[in-house]
Amino acid sequence: MGRLAATIVYDPDIRNDGNAANDDCETGNNRQVITSQQLAQKLAEAH
Repeated sequence: MGRLAATIVYDPDIRNDGNAANDDCETGNNRQVITSQQLAQKLAEAH
């Protein structure tokens, strides 16, 4: 079974936006991994 991984990478100045509640600079929540079966299901649901 295959897997797909997607990671969002932000410019380093994301920390300078002045918003203390901003979690974009927390790299732990910027990645998602799904199986190829999950991807196929999501694509089927979208049509």
